[in-house]
Amino acid sequence: MSETVEDHANERFYVLGETLAPMLTNDMGSAVEIFDTSGPTGGGPPTHKHAWEEVYVVTKGVLDVTVNGKITCLRPGGFAHVPA
Repeated sequence: MSETVEDHANERFYVLGETLAPMLTNDMGSAVEIFDTSGPTGGGPPTHKHAWEEVYVVTKGVLDVTVNGKITCLRPGGFAHVPA
């Protein structure tokens, strides 16, 4: 059996002041998206929704994430699952 493996190691997107490096995305055929993301304090997108799930894991700094209308402040080691 053969499979195609795409190398996204150097791929970066710059959106609303943030740097996003895709690790696993909907375009790659996944139902869950994983990005290595960094940005300035107070940055990030406005509240929005996707047709796929998202998972946030904080490795440094802090991240405010809204899930089902509830805002949670994540610190290093914290994570959030955002349903589709």
